[in-house]
Amino acid sequence: MKRWKQKVISVILALCLLIPSAGLTVAAGEEGKIELQKTISHTQTSGSTDYFTFAEGKWEAGNDLHTWSTVVDASDPAATWYEVKFTGHKIDVYAGKNWMMGNVKYYIDGTEVGTYSLRMAEYRYNASKLCEIGKDVNYQPNRSTPPTWVKDIFSEHRIDLYQSKKESIIESYLFQENAKDFTKWLIDNTDIQTLCYISGCGLGFDDKDFSMVMKTMFANMMSVISTAEKYHDFLDVYSISEVKTFINNSLVHNQNVPAVLDMLFESPDFTEINSDTYELYEDIASHLLTVYFDGHNSPEVRRQCEVILNGIEDKLLNITDIKSRNKLYSMMFLTLGKFHMHDWNEIYTSYEYRDKVFLNTLWGKYGWLHFGNLVRVIDQMHITELLPEVLVALD
Repeated sequence: MKRWKQKVISVILALCLLIPSAGLTVAAGEEGKIELQKTISHTQTSGSTDYFTFAEGKWEAGNDLHTWSTVVDASDPAATWYEVKFTGHKIDVYAGKNWMMGNVKYYIDGTEVGTYSLRMAEYRYNASKLCEIGKDVNYQPNRSTPPTWVKDIFSEHRIDLYQSKKESIIESYLFQENAKDFTKWLIDNTDIQTLCYISGCGLGFDDKDFSMVMKTMFANMMSVISTAEKYHDFLDVYSISEVKTFINNSLVHNQNVPAVLDMLFESPDFTEINSDTYELYEDIASHLLTVYFDGHNSPEVRRQCEVILNGIEDKLLNITDIKSRNKLYSMMFLTLGKFHMHDWNEIYTSYEYRDKVFLNTLWGKYGWLHFGNLVRVIDQMHITELLPEVLVALD
């Protein structure tokens, strides 16, 4: 079983593909007039203009942020289409990413305007060839819009279009089981969103190759979230969720906890993190809080949570950037996360005296840094169960 998991890693690392998502920005204007921009959401499916039409039965309902196609018929890929009716002189198509697809062809008023490649290797190839013929291209993988409009330019300069190696990669690493050489592997050659999905392949930090790739990927993911403009063009909520799920499961099930904490606190650059990065860390901490809350019948679970929190505390003390460190102290059971049940008091829990002592010690140290959060957390964790000991932390 482990061999198959390792093969999956090799294939995922080699196949770095992207697909388009919904959401287009239209610019409308004439010379001498102010140019206006309008974003058309894929959820807008009616009106006189500025709306989407999807091929019937070919697209899922999706949500407010994303939609996606059903499995594309390889014999008739053109049957999976969508159309946008708009008024304007320019349109930008914003793309999400997914390893399952690769190319999309676009038409405006029935005239083909180009085929968009959605593969990382192809992006890099295009950028390299454009630079060779003197074009000013500053493409940063996973951080800037890739060069895709190259067909006519390459034809003019007799440059071959990129030839995908997808089939040979699958044959080599999946079916022939050839070993993957990671000594020359670079994160910038990889689609970061696709790479996030290795976190669910079943391996852990006891696997050397997985550990190296996972730690490198996490640091890069944090950097993209913190510094890339419109980072959701390169990392969607699903890929980030995969990583958070891996971290939560590893911590709660006591799987290589020290290695997970090293990845969380030693890999990222905390001088550049932003509110979205803090939100990710708070989501991880709030999950641990719910496990502690639900562990009233299992002292072992609560002791494990306490060990993890002590480990997080040690890591936080080593963060030299004071502002970042103080914000991250919200992980000391001082956050409910972005999304949570409205009222935890509807669910039963209880606390032993030892639990109350631990919570009081924790909140007494760090509660003053996030006092509003402290009050909300205590209320959700059943303040009546925590009294009177909790008054010490609130003093």
